[in-house]
Amino acid sequence: MSKRALATIALSLALLGPAAAQRPSRYEVMDDTTVTRTLNFAAGGGRSLDVRNINGFIRAEATNDTGVQMSIHKVIRAETRDDLAEAERDVRLDFKEGAARVEAVVTDRRGQVCGEPWRNDEERWEHVHYDVKYDFTIRVPRTAAIRLCTINGGDVIVNGTQGDFDVTNVNGLIEMNKVAGSGRAHTVNGPVTVSFTANPKQPSSFKSVNGNVEVSFLDGLAAEFAMKTFNGGLFTDFDVQSLPGKVSAAGERRNGRFVYRANEFTRVRVGSGGPEITFETLNGNVRARRGAGR
Repeated sequence: MSKRALATIALSLALLGPAAAQRPSRYEVMDDTTVTRTLNFAAGGGRSLDVRNINGFIRAEATNDTGVQMSIHKVIRAETRDDLAEAERDVRLDFKEGAARVEAVVTDRRGQVCGEPWRNDEERWEHVHYDVKYDFTIRVPRTAAIRLCTINGGDVIVNGTQGDFDVTNVNGLIEMNKVAGSGRAHTVNGPVTVSFTANPKQPSSFKSVNGNVEVSFLDGLAAEFAMKTFNGGLFTDFDVQSLPGKVSAAGERRNGRFVYRANEFTRVRVGSGGPEITFETLNGNVRARRGAGR
């Protein structure tokens, strides 16, 4: 998701979300259901899971199963029975299976999907008379790659996966425990906490706007850290060597000269160097820790 899309979503939720949370009493009608679903992969090839939520949490636990087991708790709150029926029509949960990538994707009444560019149009501000929330509890094959995304009303928690990852949130934390693989974990409002059982082999990124970023690696890490915070500190347990800051790829001409602005990241090398691992927050601390191991 682009920075512009995240900023747009965060602003919208800041304007709309708290107000809705303060008026739960207007929802006098509720429908509460739990659905279980198994998504099977096609034979052969790599496997990946793509779960896109809008309101609600995502919790994923690694297993040795061959398929994805899902328990999905759906709650609709509405002002009237007609509004509840409208919510059922407007907000969809669609599944895809029998391929290398299996999916569970929530789409709202405007066709918006988490992780895709968010349209900024007048229709978006239209008042609705319902609230729909999905909470996903997932058992995923240990080596499958994962893409998990939610926006409001829940955290994203991952335990034990070994595949590459793309995990995003807006109003909630990201917590990844004893994972492997490479990828990114980005949120806006909340901390990002990750512990590895195998060090990333490819470039990876961990980011928040309002929250601490804390990532634990194993001994023997060989990488280059790019670390940045505006209100907070940068900390690491590893022995590091300073690296020169990167400059932006494009400069501007001033008085007949090209002027480049240095990147604001602090860059250091761990061990013999390797993939670039980026840590970034605006309001919070960055900690790259030496973990306890497997």
